[in-house]
Amino acid sequence: MASLHELRELPLEGDFFLSFDDLLEVIRDASIKHKFSFKNPHKDKKRARYLCANAACPWRVIAHLNPENENEVVVSTVVGGRQ
Repeated sequence: MASLHELRELPLEGDFFLSFDDLLEVIRDASIKHKFSFKNPHKDKKRARYLCANAACPWRVIAHLNPENENEVVVSTVVGGRQ
């Protein structure tokens, strides 16, 4: 397992990934590094939404397939911090 300083940070709006699985891996790393839980209430072939598991926390990430290149996933929205 990687040390905490080797784990990745949360994605930013406009970040590109090769797949939803790659994005999920980055979010998992960041959740370990920053000690929070998240859930994935919506995912289909073209978009995904990840939310903080704490109902009082506004954090969320929304991503979709890049309309210019459907082999890429782009982060379209990042909201809030975590509580």
